[in-house]
Amino acid sequence: MRNRECGHLMSLSDGLKDFMDELARNYLELQKVNRAMEEALCVSLKTVDRP
Repeated sequence: MRNRECGHLMSLSDGLKDFMDELARNYLELQKVNRAMEEALCVSLKTVDRP
């Protein structure tokens, strides 16, 4: 019984690690997108004709 419980906890731990790794990858990807959007906004603001 104890081995099965330990195996189940290890499986949960591995699943949590995979989930956290995926969150980290998504966060980094969102940072890249955000940076690109900020740069595009700055460029568009510089090219707008101002009175």
